[in-house]
Amino acid sequence: MGGVSATRRRKQLRSPVRLASALLVAILVAGGVSLAVLRSRQAPSPSAAPAVGSLAPQIDSLRRHLSHQPHDFRARFRLAQLYFTQKEYGRALDELAVLEAQRPRDAEVFLRRAMVRKYAGQLREAERDVQRALALRPHYLQAREWLGEIYLDQGRSKEALRVFEQCLKERPDSYFSLLGKARALEQLFVSRFPVGPEEIVAPVRRAVELEPNNPWGVVMLARMTFNYLGQADAAEELAQRAARLDPQNPEPHLILAEIALHRPPTPENLRRAGEHALAAGQRDPTDYRPPLQMGRALLAQNEPAEAARLLERSLAIRPMPETVYQLSLAYRRAGNLERARHYSEIYDRWNTLMERRKTLLGDVQREPENVEHYLRLATLYLEAQAPDPAENWLRKARRLRPNDSRVSRLLARVKRLRETTSQNATSLLPIP
Repeated sequence: MGGVSATRRRKQLRSPVRLASALLVAILVAGGVSLAVLRSRQAPSPSAAPAVGSLAPQIDSLRRHLSHQPHDFRARFRLAQLYFTQKEYGRALDELAVLEAQRPRDAEVFLRRAMVRKYAGQLREAERDVQRALALRPHYLQAREWLGEIYLDQGRSKEALRVFEQCLKERPDSYFSLLGKARALEQLFVSRFPVGPEEIVAPVRRAVELEPNNPWGVVMLARMTFNYLGQADAAEELAQRAARLDPQNPEPHLILAEIALHRPPTPENLRRAGEHALAAGQRDPTDYRPPLQMGRALLAQNEPAEAARLLERSLAIRPMPETVYQLSLAYRRAGNLERARHYSEIYDRWNTLMERRKTLLGDVQREPENVEHYLRLATLYLEAQAPDPAENWLRKARRLRPNDSRVSRLLARVKRLRETTSQNATSLLPIP
């Protein structure tokens, strides 16, 4: 390394950067900020995100109004929206149930309910609601776009792509459909379908041309420019622009931290990674990515024990393959071979399942009428303790062969899995 010893190199890396763990963890800047000062900075500022209670006066006012005028549907829609904004999905659904009783032929009621259920993780119910909205209003473009979004969440990438392409035929400048098409192509690319990086990025670029000040598309374009085109400088500029457009959004900072980690592990790059990861964590302390990014930075400066602690924090928030892999490295470097083997085995099992999945998806692409491929995919997801995608593949198998008893037996296993599974986050990783 140009005559610089390994010991000196480690000192150069550590001097400007220190990390501490808590819900948020930060890399310290050169000059020696104390740990106590760092921890005082970790609490999100009052302006970092709107307080949940900040909508309470509006909610109370609407509830009083509706107690006197219960058929004011606009007010009830507004109340349901406020509950949705606060992630009080049950209360939002209660208000929409009242609206359904009052307005059973109003497609918007079912679309709104589909939106709430999508974010509540009730994807099958959300799909049913959006289909009811389309039955009432067949040319309801917004409902078809949301159907595509639900398909994306279910991993039904081809169906999602068809929906968004149909929407774009009707309205070529639909911002929502352009971004949805890009996400569907991205899912197909990740699943090893023949999709090129530029093909993924092109719809997002068009969306940003249409609405250059909409931060949603700018963030997506920054991420895809970095991930698929490998253009770090262009992605950095886009992410900085997105951060200016939407200062409370954590996503631009996560992208900027990722770009800094991608660059050589200089003190300056690690400092930038820490600053942006901390900014993201302050905006959303429930996100697993900031402690993951900080753990990777610590590994880059050869502090594996502290890195492992932060990576465990990330894993507790949400189990992800990269976190498990980084934990196996961190524990091995720290000399804890038992924990290293534990995480290595988890990652190896996940990787084996992913390779089997990739092969089976290729089989489906080559022989879409062969029910055996769908049954094998369903069985794989049952092994991975993932009942929803297993059921999706079994639905396709049933359409191909309605009277196959194996489908019924596997559906019974899906039902038992839903009733009995308590997923252990550190023993099994999700299969997309």
